[in-house]
Amino acid sequence: MVGVPDPRWVERVHRHVTRNTISDLLDEMTPEQLHRAGNVAGEFLNWIAMLGAAKRGAPAWSQLVTEEGYVYAAWH
Repeated sequence: MVGVPDPRWVERVHRHVTRNTISDLLDEMTPEQLHRAGNVAGEFLNWIAMLGAAKRGAPAWSQLVTEEGYVYAAWH
């Protein structure tokens, strides 16, 4: 799948974001995991930066679009 990260990894990221287990996500996000996740998995680094800046806990809403490799989320 060109341009879409590994769907299992996207699901894991979504689960961590919705459960607010970001420290566990950080532990799992090794260079090796990013490589296995696929060529656009580096975008998850943006998510980590955003989550650190927001410091708002679990999102009020989220949507997982596995086949496209997207996780959408919104906080109040």
